[in-house]
Amino acid sequence: MKKNTWKMLLIAIAGIVMVISGLSGSIPGQEEQVSNLMLENIEALAGGEETTTVFCYGVGSLPCPDGTKVEFVEYLR
Repeated sequence: MKKNTWKMLLIAIAGIVMVISGLSGSIPGQEEQVSNLMLENIEALAGGEETTTVFCYGVGSLPCPDGTKVEFVEYLR
């Protein structure tokens, strides 16, 4: 029976150590800092590689990307 008591004690200590180490990794108020290079990379990936130029002509019923209604919309890549 003494052997089972030691096993249970070791399991309890290991569990407490795991809980404490898990809580120390998520301290409230601790913020991660993102570098400028990482922000530029995120912006570049979100923007895509192609640029599109849009020309809107006339007055009509087609929606132009600027919110106006036009007769013809031309997309140039």
